[in-house]
Amino acid sequence: MINESPKEVMAYWFFTPYTIPDKKMLDLLTPDRDEVALHVAVNPYREWKILENETNRRVKYYTIHGTSRLLAQLLWGRKIGQKKAKIPNDFPLESFTDKFPNYIIDYDIYAYGLEVAKQRAEKWLKEHENGALAFHPEWLFKSNERSRRGHYYELLKALLEVQK
Repeated sequence: MINESPKEVMAYWFFTPYTIPDKKMLDLLTPDRDEVALHVAVNPYREWKILENETNRRVKYYTIHGTSRLLAQLLWGRKIGQKKAKIPNDFPLESFTDKFPNYIIDYDIYAYGLEVAKQRAEKWLKEHENGALAFHPEWLFKSNERSRRGHYYELLKALLEVQK
């Protein structure tokens, strides 16, 4: 959808060390419209180097994987109560969320439905020139009651003005 959109858009793809893209995925990412970025799980420096080495791409931005569930904290190798990985002050990558305000569409589609979510996203984008739509790829076609995320395929298709 990103590559077929007539709009001037850039996609930032955030990967953890557990979701490194394969060659097929990397071949779909064009340098003028797609950028590989880091989604820190536990160890920012180690994960950054792994991502750059495995993708052969320069990484400029990061986000932080957070979780409030105890079991998930343990699975991600964190201490009990540690919801997010700690980023050192001297970490050379730039925080994506600090640079670009984010609007989460997988939550909005769940909460408001297609038409209202589309109106809200369009209004937000007009008000935030440097803004970014954010979403989790696993909710593209499905919803989840527990996390309150909705399938946003039709919304994204409409916002990007693509037909298929």
